[in-house]
This record gives sequence, C-alpha cells and structure tokens, in this order.
Amino acid sequence: MRRIVLVGLLEPWAIEAGVGASSLYETLAGYARRGWDVHYVTNNERRLPGTAHERNIDVDVPGLTIHRFDLPTPLRKWPRLQAKLDRLFFFPLWAALALRRLSIPADVLYGYEAAGVLAVRWFRRLTRSRAFCVSRFEGTVTYAERMLRWSFALRKLELLLAYRAKADAFIVTNDGTSADVVLQRWNKHLRGYNLLHIRNGIDKELFLQPQSRPAVLSELGLDPERFYLLAVSQLLPGKRVDRSVELMAHLPDALLIVCGDGEQLEELKALASRLGVSERVHFLKGTSRERVAALMNVCDMFTSLYDVSNCGNPLFEALLCGQCIVTLDNGGTGQVIRDGVNGRLVALRNLHRLPDYVRALIDSPEERARLEAGAREWAAREMRTWTERIDYEIDWLMSRM
Repeated sequence: MRRIVLVGLLEPWAIEAGVGASSLYETLAGYARRGWDVHYVTNNERRLPGTAHERNIDVDVPGLTIHRFDLPTPLRKWPRLQAKLDRLFFFPLWAALALRRLSIPADVLYGYEAAGVLAVRWFRRLTRSRAFCVSRFEGTVTYAERMLRWSFALRKLELLLAYRAKADAFIVTNDGTSADVVLQRWNKHLRGYNLLHIRNGIDKELFLQPQSRPAVLSELGLDPERFYLLAVSQLLPGKRVDRSVELMAHLPDALLIVCGDGEQLEELKALASRLGVSERVHFLKGTSRERVAALMNVCDMFTSLYDVSNCGNPLFEALLCGQCIVTLDNGGTGQVIRDGVNGRLVALRNLHRLPDYVRALIDSPEERARLEAGAREWAAREMRTWTERIDYEIDWLMSRM
C-alpha cells in the first residue's frame, strides 16, 4: 500500500463538513478511495476570527488519518498580522516539526497551498527526506500579472517563497488565474513533464438530480413564482458579492439568493439595508452541498462577479445545471464562457451596464433558454467528475515517480 502525507493550513471543507469549497476534501478522499494510506497534517482550532482553523472540521473517510498540532498565537490581538505570519513562518515550521515527530514513512509528501508547500520545504531541510515531493496550488489569490513582478511578489512573500520551492511535481488548478504562468516565472525546477495544470472536478451525480422548483423554494419560505438570481461564494472581498446585491436596486421584480459565509456577511447585509433591498436578498449561511445543488437547478439566473477570475467550482456547477450565467470577462473566464453561447460575458469596461444586461435576459425567456442549453452542452463535453479528476492526478503522479 502506498502512503501519502499531505500538509496544509486548511480544513477539509471551507465552512463546515459538506459545506463550502470541497477541493481539499475530494483530494484526501480520492487518494483514500484508490487504496492509499492517507495522512493529513494540520493544526488545531484556535477560535481566532480572520485566521485559518477557527474551528476543526473533521471528516470520516476510511483510509484517512488527520493529525493535528497546536500552533502558537502570539499576535491574537492583531489577527490579520497573525494570519500573515501563520502562512509565512508559524505554520511551515511547526508543521515541519510535527511531521518529524510523527515519523510517518511516506512515499509522497504533498504540500497543499503555500503554507503546506513551505512546511514540506522546512521538513526536507530538517530531515533530508527522500520522499517524492508534490507542490499543489489552487490558483493565485490575485492577478497573475502582479505576481510576475518582483515589486508586488515581495508583498506576498509566503506565495513567492512557495512558488520558488523545489519539488518533484507541481499540480496547479486551472481556475483562470494563470497560476501555471506565475509558477513558470519563479520556479527553476519546473519542467514540462512535471507540471499538471488541471480543472477541478464536479459532483455530477449530486448536481444532476431532478428538483421541484415549488418544493425547493417553498421550503425556504420563498415564492416560486418570482424571478431568482443565485450567487454561490465565500463572502470575501475579492468575491465581490456586493455587485450582485447592488443589482437588486435596479431590478425591483427580482430576488437574490446568496449561498455562502465569510467575513463580509454583516457588511453585505448592511449594504442590502442601505439600498432598501433587504427583503429581496436572502443570505443562506452554511448551505449544504445538497441545497446548493437544488438551488442551482431551480433558480433563474446565476451571477459570478469575482475580481480576479470566475472559473471556480460554482461557475462549473452552474454550467452543469444549465443555469443562465452572467459573469465578468476577467482572468481566464473567457476560456470557459463564450458570450452569447453558454452565458453572458460582461467586459470590465461595461461593468456599469451590468443591470441592463441582466434586465435584457429577464425580459427574454427565449434568450435565457438558449444560453441554458449552451451551458449544459459545454459542461457535458468539458467537465470531469471528482472521481475522474483525482484518478487522472494519481495516474499522472505515479507515472512520474
């Protein structure tokens, strides 16, 4: 049996078990499903708002063992600075020491995101481990063009150091942020054969289940006869859910459902109140994957208006469900959404006209139906299931070990 040890400053799920971004969970579960002995090394909860691990989110997956260690919190009064130093120093070093104490004989050491990659680098320096080393990145956190310049990259020092870290293989999520280009800029160990640039998978079985619009909306106390926009996202500044909320001030006959949680929740509620649209904006905090899937199938339009790129799993799931999609032409979004074919792609210079584009679609059921059909066709042709996605990664990795 092969053994893989993953290390990262993330919980298996972004919000709670079965809720939020699922990439890490699917990776852990996917390797276990393939018969690997999977170990995940991360830190314990600290109940510190604004940092990782406000609470533990443990999962029960046969073949998976989660190992936790305590992380120092000397800057509790300054959570943003604490979070920065967590990624840059505290987590990498303490995780490396935890790995050394655990002494798990690994075939593969897998650093997940910047802090995990730096932890693996520390561990290899401390122990001279000869395990096959993997660096995994879920895209970039900002515009790739910025991360290509020394002047900006130094401000994201933990990312820069992680991008430069030596590894035997590099796996980068194709989320439209061009993280593969950034990695090629900074990492001298990168070769064509040891880079896998790949989209995330989606849960086709869950999202293709038939749904009853009256049942789904009535359960939430909503009128099935109204027109509903849907936004699915963590409520963080770069996700720009405020743009969807602001749309409601221009669309008096529409309602917005927001599935997500995060530091901007109260700020977004306050924005809705200031705009006088609170009664037409419904925030569903901690929404399960099952409910998100149901809403994807019964709402009338999906909005994704992120700052950097919109090619995350919610957009792909919306395509799979045949949603009428309105999104922005930034990052690699235009590689997925073709304006007028499988969605409405709004140029950044026309952002001020966003309400007009949405209004036109509300008034044209025929155009919405055409875009919905294009969305389903694209997803059926282009998207892998999570099982297919992780199997592809494992097969690729084993061919390079």
